[in-house]
Amino acid sequence: YKAEQHLPIEDLTQEKKVLDQSLSEADSFGLNSETVKPFIVTQMNVAKAIQYRYRADWLSSPETNWKPQDLAEVRLKISTLNTELLKNIAYELKKNNNKAPHSCSYMWSVQHPQLKEADKKALCMTLNKIKLKQ
Repeated sequence: YKAEQHLPIEDLTQEKKVLDQSLSEADSFGLNSETVKPFIVTQMNVAKAIQYRYRADWLSSPETNWKPQDLAEVRLKISTLNTELLKNIAYELKKNNNKAPHSCSYMWSVQHPQLKEADKKALCMTLNKIKLKQ
């Protein structure tokens, strides 16, 4: 959508809105918002990296017969998923005495041409640092 509309990938106003909303939700779910912040920022950075990689690929090999979803719809879906993710993180931490219950091994099976191993490592590292409020 952004490429078709000639919009920049980075939207700092939207990022601040997402971060503020995410930290507020994290707090309401009993998470320490300061430990959540690096994870949310990493998610946004990975999403931007993926978008930049797609744009670079499209310069030499544009996709045909493809129509992007409306940006507002995509953002709503992402917001809903993010809320569910934060709820699940809080649930798992409460269930496991505030300890990350896994080593992110599930993440290595996620394969996508625009998602790099470094992206997965960054997400895992910041996810495992999330804690409940004291």
